[in-house]
Amino acid sequence: MSWQSHGRASPPQTVNLTAAKIMMDKTTDHEIVQVTVRVNLKQSVAIYKGGKLIGGNPNEPQDIEEFIVLEKWPTRDVYEDWKIAARLTRKA
Repeated sequence: MSWQSHGRASPPQTVNLTAAKIMMDKTTDHEIVQVTVRVNLKQSVAIYKGGKLIGGNPNEPQDIEEFIVLEKWPTRDVYEDWKIAARLTRKA
């Protein structure tokens, strides 16, 4: 199998920003921040078996739209990095 990135189809775009306070128990609450970013990429994939192409095409990049949800819990640790909480990928 071979996979290749052919760059961006368009610049990334923030599509949602959410902040909330979550009650963990009667005395403790935490804040959470989530950002959803839409990324449009050009990618190609080719699947080979015994040297013969059986799927995809390495010469035909496809537009792929991906939504990445990043989250941070700022009340837990000031220095905590953003983490990928979810990803959704579809062919554009």
